[in-house]
Amino acid sequence: MAIKLSSLEVYGVAIRSEIDAARAYQKMGELVESKDGKQKLRFLRNEEQKHRALLEEMYRKEYPDIKLELPDKGLAPKLVAAADRDAPITKLFELAMEAEQGAEKFYAEAAEQSESQSGRRLLAYLSGMERGHYYLLKAEYDLMAEFDRFSSYKKFSMEHIGG
Repeated sequence: MAIKLSSLEVYGVAIRSEIDAARAYQKMGELVESKDGKQKLRFLRNEEQKHRALLEEMYRKEYPDIKLELPDKGLAPKLVAAADRDAPITKLFELAMEAEQGAEKFYAEAAEQSESQSGRRLLAYLSGMERGHYYLLKAEYDLMAEFDRFSSYKKFSMEHIGG
């Protein structure tokens, strides 16, 4: 599936998406209880902020005379909406994983269509980074799910076995 955006529009969508992701990870970090989970989400927030800076720098190099215009929505409007309405942390993780997969695909397709070699390299790099973010989120999500199952089992055992 080819992206139907100009290179200029790709940068706008990408930068908006990185801003949105950083904000969502900030919110998720406030909701998650474990110190390790907070640290991972802070890492992801910082990564997204770095991606934004890289994209803005590339935009300035490729379009020095054109003012950057950001769209109202990025690649993950469902994640943004859920974070704004304080959805459960598990739902936010699910939407964040979906968003990272979408971003990986978006960047890969944009890299293929980029007119400049430096743009292709940056977008391909970001695609790989977003894949890594997905796996980091997935590991944390799976750990939360396992902990929830263990807690439920432990509670059941204590109530019914008399531990």
